[in-house]
Amino acid sequence: MSLLIAVIAFAEDDETIKLYNSYVEATKKAKSINELKPYLSQNYINQMGEITKEDEALFLKIIKEERKKIKITAISSKINGDTAILTVDGVDTTSNEPIDGIVFLVKENGKWKFVQEEFISDVVIE
Repeated sequence: MSLLIAVIAFAEDDETIKLYNSYVEATKKAKSINELKPYLSQNYINQMGEITKEDEALFLKIIKEERKKIKITAISSKINGDTAILTVDGVDTTSNEPIDGIVFLVKENGKWKFVQEEFISDVVIE
């Protein structure tokens, strides 16, 4: 029985990582925010509200620029009920320095959705 639980937990972890990877790829190609909405939590969508075409273009430009700076090398997932925290390891492609990220997901209507992400450089200032 515990093996079955472990397999289900692993499948859930895999689901969260797949969602995030799909979201990342979608952000690289998106021409409108509507293309990203299937990946976004309802709260995230509500916070965005109605935005102008100019703001939408700027938002997409910033996301695409940030995506170019981060090369993801590993992702792990920790699920707690209907929330998940992904730990992301990567490299800042502009400085070649290690970078760490944390991604928050929430399960809505049985599907994982993106809430937010933060990346921090591992650079130590002496």
